[in-house]
Amino acid sequence: MIKIMKNYSDRKLIADYLKGDEKSLEILIQQYLKPIYNFVYRYAGNAQDAEDITQDVFVKVWRNLKKFDRQKASGLGFSLLPKIPLLMR
Repeated sequence: MIKIMKNYSDRKLIADYLKGDEKSLEILIQQYLKPIYNFVYRYAGNAQDAEDITQDVFVKVWRNLKKFDRQKASGLGFSLLPKIPLLMR
């Protein structure tokens, strides 16, 4: 298990990942997996759908990290929350 480094911002972790540090992405996922899953579960109503949608969210984040605007970003996971219902369609 990866020790979560609370003193690193999402911006720093993303920047480090984009420079080749795979552990930074693992830390980001570990930080946001449970809150995003719980949020999705409330909408989906069952574990299987919540797991699938949560996985889709993280795949989309991973695919788009290079487009991530570090100047505008705050918390990665919570900036995604309003968009998650769109992924459920």
